Amino acid sequence: MTSLVVAKNPSESTLTLANVNSASFGLLHTVMVDGKVDAQPLYLAQVPVSGTARNVAFVATEHASVYAIDAEAGTPIWQVSLLANGETPSDTHSCTQVTPEIGVTSTPVIDRTAGPHGALYVVGMSIDKSSNYHQRLHALDITTGAELFNGPAEITGTAPNSTGTTMFAPGQYEERAALLLANGQIYTTWTSHCDIAPYSGWIIAYNQTTLTQTAILNVGPDSGASVPNGTPYNMNGPAIWMSGDGPGADAQGNIYLLTGNGLFEPTLDANGFPNMGDYGNSFLKLASTSSSLNVADYFAMSTEVAESAGDLDLGSGGEMLLPDLTDSSGTVKHLAVGAGKDSNIYVVDRDNMGKFNAAQNQIWQEIDGVVPGNPPGAGSGGVRGSPAWFNGSIYYGDAGGTLKAFSVTNAKLSTAPTSQSAISFAYPGASPVVSASGTTNGIVWAHENTSPAVLHAYDAANLAHELYNSNQAAGGRRPRSIRPWQQVHRANSGRRQSVRRHDQHTRHFRAAPIVSGERMEMGVHLSSRLISVDAVNRPFAGHAQASWRQRRRSGDRSADAASPCSRADRLGRSGLARPFPLAALALPPLPALGSEPLGYPCQQSVHRSGAHR
Repeated sequence: MTSLVVAKNPSESTLTLANVNSASFGLLHTVMVDGKVDAQPLYLAQVPVSGTARNVAFVATEHASVYAIDAEAGTPIWQVSLLANGETPSDTHSCTQVTPEIGVTSTPVIDRTAGPHGALYVVGMSIDKSSNYHQRLHALDITTGAELFNGPAEITGTAPNSTGTTMFAPGQYEERAALLLANGQIYTTWTSHCDIAPYSGWIIAYNQTTLTQTAILNVGPDSGASVPNGTPYNMNGPAIWMSGDGPGADAQGNIYLLTGNGLFEPTLDANGFPNMGDYGNSFLKLASTSSSLNVADYFAMSTEVAESAGDLDLGSGGEMLLPDLTDSSGTVKHLAVGAGKDSNIYVVDRDNMGKFNAAQNQIWQEIDGVVPGNPPGAGSGGVRGSPAWFNGSIYYGDAGGTLKAFSVTNAKLSTAPTSQSAISFAYPGASPVVSASGTTNGIVWAHENTSPAVLHAYDAANLAHELYNSNQAAGGRRPRSIRPWQQVHRANSGRRQSVRRHDQHTRHFRAAPIVSGERMEMGVHLSSRLISVDAVNRPFAGHAQASWRQRRRSGDRSADAASPCSRADRLGRSGLARPFPLAALALPPLPALGSEPLGYPCQQSVHRSGAHR
């Protein structure tokens, strides 16, 4: 099975076209946490806690805390800090993207079969008393929050470049894109603080049961090299943002991701790859083994150098791996889709991605100008989130534009939207997710980044038909957050459940709604419920972007999404933090929860004024 990133829960048994309305869907409760939430919350059903099966939402904060919250009662089960003695969350590094502190930014991932009870993997950033920065990978027992596998593991590393060696410097990076669990490994991908050099494009993998480093790759090893008529945007990097969306994996274990603006060599080697190994603004396919990572194939636009110079990231949005599709000749195609700031949707053949051709792009399909954003351009246009898939349609929400559906026929997207929402979604746009029962009762969920935020539900067959929005909710039953998310559940074996979430290279954070099992939630998706993180709209003076995505590999589904962060409450280095509320919504009455439904996480998004990714 392919690790699809389809942003869909196809096994929804409660939410329907008939009952999603303001009379039956609204706020249940709020839960306070100690910091902003940029990582997508995750959900597991029937977790055995002290002899009782409980439905649990897992939330990580920028104050470097992780919570397990009873999704039914809205009460904490456990809370742990990822900080070592004497440490605090990292400062902002003079970047306004994540403020006022950096703890956990990336969406974690869960494996229900790891350790004695299941493990949640999460990356935390901190600074010690000697002003040394740390990035650590933790594996937490899902029932107690205790560290597993002799963790945490300190994240360090080196990689070769044209002049010798480049070193991963923990303070120069944050883990923004969601974690990926595949091939028995945890894959981390790294972004810069704003575009503050030096930085490059690191992918670092760890064994999921020992937390030992297994592989490391830098896809911008010569970052900082001189480029004729270059700008800081095409001489440094690339970083990996994807609006908090995470990398995807296919059934063969290949890893897929998008990079942001950065260094790229249009001079190619004999195999058609950049001759120095720098992959700015590229759609990458990585071959992964138990001990290595390398670029197996890629696509870069013919205008890559100019677009990077102008800060027009491809990696401002997340990628999505599509289910197998059949073209007009009867050939089965393995496709992936991506879009960023340049207004275009790119569809690549995962078996032959197209590489770089200065004369013209050689990919499966390119649809120009259909997701421009409003206004278009590097500053606030294009796509700053992730798409969704349902029943032969792809859904995109460009920044400042409408939510759009593109039909897919003979493995080709329609060249114009087949339906779209009546309203436009303010920057950074929408990162939709879908709930459905098989191919029926398809509902597209999207959040609108206003203050307060608005959750929308649309008929998947016609986006002009809005079923619900939270402005309609009576009695104050409306979310205060801008990030909904869905749970992700492993198909087939039920072996490992992993959910991932993120915000991405626009550098704005944002979360999408999540739908799972029987509920949909803002921030956290519970079977039949929605949990959201309270986010006061905050303009950021910098870059921001969000995107979410789900992935699953060989029946293993993991999703990443990023949640929006709020600016109204600020956390101090003293460790004294003002609490942030989580909100849950549901359809009453709530049915009893059984086995976990399939779901997918959505991204969170936080936007910043002037943010370009």
